[in-house]
Amino acid sequence: MDNRVTQRILYCIGLLVLALPGIRTISHSEFWTHLASGRWIVQNGFVPPRTDPLTWVKADAEWVNPSWLYDLLVYGLWQAGGATLVTLTHVVVVLAAFGLLIPVARRWAGPLAITYALILSAWLLAPRFEARPMILALFFPALFVFILSGYTRTAVLFPVLLAAQLFWTNIHGSFIAGPFISLLFVVQAYARGKGGLLESATLSSEHKLLLNKLAALTGGLVLISAVNPYLLGPHLEAFRALVNIVVSEWISPFSEQFRSLFARHMVTLALIIGAGGLLAQKQKLPIALTVLAVLSAFMVVRSMPGYIHAFTLLAFPFFCLSIEAVGRYLANIFFKTDRAQQTAGTALVGVAVLLAVVSAAGVVSNRYYTGTGSTSSFGWGAVTGLYPESAAHIIEHPDFPERAINLPMDGGYLAWRFPERKIFMDQRIPLYGLRLYGDLAAGLMGEPTRWNAILNEWNPEAVILSGAWPNSAEAIRHLRQQDRWEMLYFDGTTAILLLNISANAGLLRNKAIYLEEGLQQIEEARKDYRARLGGFRHPPIPARLIGAANVFYSVRQYHAAAVIYELLTRGAPRMLTPPVYLGICQAQMGRHAEALRILPPAVEALPPDSRLAGLGHLNIGISLAHQEQFEEALNHLKRAADIHPGNPMIWLWMGRIYGEQGRTQEARAAFERAREIDPSIRLQE
Repeated sequence: MDNRVTQRILYCIGLLVLALPGIRTISHSEFWTHLASGRWIVQNGFVPPRTDPLTWVKADAEWVNPSWLYDLLVYGLWQAGGATLVTLTHVVVVLAAFGLLIPVARRWAGPLAITYALILSAWLLAPRFEARPMILALFFPALFVFILSGYTRTAVLFPVLLAAQLFWTNIHGSFIAGPFISLLFVVQAYARGKGGLLESATLSSEHKLLLNKLAALTGGLVLISAVNPYLLGPHLEAFRALVNIVVSEWISPFSEQFRSLFARHMVTLALIIGAGGLLAQKQKLPIALTVLAVLSAFMVVRSMPGYIHAFTLLAFPFFCLSIEAVGRYLANIFFKTDRAQQTAGTALVGVAVLLAVVSAAGVVSNRYYTGTGSTSSFGWGAVTGLYPESAAHIIEHPDFPERAINLPMDGGYLAWRFPERKIFMDQRIPLYGLRLYGDLAAGLMGEPTRWNAILNEWNPEAVILSGAWPNSAEAIRHLRQQDRWEMLYFDGTTAILLLNISANAGLLRNKAIYLEEGLQQIEEARKDYRARLGGFRHPPIPARLIGAANVFYSVRQYHAAAVIYELLTRGAPRMLTPPVYLGICQAQMGRHAEALRILPPAVEALPPDSRLAGLGHLNIGISLAHQEQFEEALNHLKRAADIHPGNPMIWLWMGRIYGEQGRTQEARAAFERAREIDPSIRLQE
C-alpha cells in the first residue's frame, strides 16, 4: 500500500463515490425559496430583507434569514449556468471539504482505510446531498479542522479563519460551530502542553503562546459572527434550531411511504465503526476530533435528518482512525505473517473497488432514488414537474385571485415562478410557526373550526393543492362537498379550486377545458412512465401519477386508480401504499381473488395501527366474505375495527357476516353500532 499511484487511485475512487450522489436533479422545495430570496436581494440593492417579502400572510412579519448570502450566491449561479452549475458547485465544495480532511486523517489512517471511510460517508450523505445551505457550509468546519490541526502561524490562523467565519455566519446557522471547534483545539493544546489533561506539569512558554493565540482566535470568531445584517438574530435562530429540531422534508414528500431503512442502517453501521475505534485504538485519541465525532453522533441519533450532514463530515477523520485501528487489530489476530497481511490487503482493495462499483451503479441507475422515495434522479437539472409548472398558465392569468391558499411545499416554487404574486406560505417553519401548518392541514381536511377560522381570517378565493401531499385527495373531497368551491384544474401534480363567486366566473366558464388539459397531462405521464419501466435506468418517482391515483381512488374511479397503482408497484416496489390501494381497488371492483393475492402481504408491511392498514383489513374481510370464508373475514374486520372503530362499513360488514352465520344477536349489535356512526345506513340491514 506504499505505492503512490495505488494510493492516488484509491483516493480518486473514494472521492468519485462520494461525488456521485450529489450529481442529482434538484427536487426539494426549499431550493426555490432560496432562489426567490436571492433574486429579491439582487433586485433591491443587495440588501437582505428585514421583513418577509414573499408572502401575503406574513407580509409585515420580521424575518431573520440566516442564509441570505447563500441565497444570493445560488441565485448568481443559477443565472450563470442554471441547475447544472448550482449542482456542480455543491459537489465541488463537498469534495473540497473532504479533501481538506484527508491530510488530517492520514496521521492515523492509511489510504485504504480512508477510501472505506469515503465510501461510508457517501452512503451517509446521500439522502440529503442536495443543493442546500448546509451542504455548502460543510466546507467551513472542514477548513477549521484542517487549519487548526496543522497550522499555528498567526499569519495563517487569524486571516483565514476569521474570514471563513464571516462568510459562514451569513451562509448557514451552523456557523455557531466555528468558535466551538476552535475552543476544542484550545483544550487539546492545553492537554498536550501538560502531558495530559489531568497532569500537573506546568506549560512551556511555547504552549502558552499557542494557547493565547487559540484563545484570542476563539474570541475573535465569536465577535466576527455578529457581523451580519441581523446582529444576534442568526445566533438566536441557530440555538432555537438546536433545541427544537424540525425537518420539513426528509428525503422527499414521498419518503415516508417507502420501507427503505438504508439511511438508518448506515448511521448504525457508522456508530458501530466509531465504537470499534474507541476500543481498538491503542494510541492516545486526538481530543478535538474525538469530541467532534462523539457530539455529532449524539446529534444524529437525536435527529438524523437534521444533523446527518454534520455527522458525516465531523466524524470522517474518526471513521478513518477507527477503520484503521480495527483493521490492524484484526490483522494481528488472523494474519500474523507479512505475506498473509499483504494478501489480505490486496483482497480489501478488491472489496473497496467492488463497493465503489455497486454504489455507483445504484446511483447512476436511479435504483437508490427509487428505493428511498426520492423524486430526484442521477444527472443535472431541476424537477419542476413536482410543482405547479403545468398550471402556470392558469395561475398567471389576470383573473386568477390574488388571495390563494397554497401548501408549504409549493410555496417556494410559486414565489420563484410568479414573482409578481405573493404566496400564502412556504417551508420556513420559524417564520410561520408549526401551529399555522397544523391549522391549515386540519382545515383543508374538513375540521370545521379551523377551516372556518382560515376563511374568516384570510378570506381565500382560491386553493392550490399539491398532489405530493398525502391528504390532498381528502382535502379535494372536503372542498368539493361544499357548494362554494369548484374544481378548476387537476393534473395529478396540482389541483386548483376556486370560490364560486362572480369575480371567478370567467375562469370557471373554462373549467371543462382546463380539466381536460390536466387529464391529458396525466395520460401522457402514464404512457411515458410505462414505456420507461424495465430498463437499466429506473424512471424517477412519478409525482404526477401518485397524486392522480390518490384522487381517482378518493372519487371511486377504481379502474383508473388501479391502472396507475399497478405501474407504481412495478416501478417503485419499495413504496408501501400502491399495492395496498391496488388491492382495495380490486376488492371494490369485485375482483376478490386478485385482491386476496395482493392485500395480505401489502397490509402486513404497513405500520400496524395506520389508517391505511385498517382499510386494508376491511377490504380483505370484504373479499373473504364474498368467498364465504366468514371466520377469517371476521378476524380481519375485527383488526380493522381496532384501528378505526369509527368506520361504519366495518360494523356493517360484520353484521352481514354474523347474519350469514345465524348469529342474530351479534349481527344486531354490529348493525346498531353502524347506525350510531352513520344513521344513513339504517335501511341496509
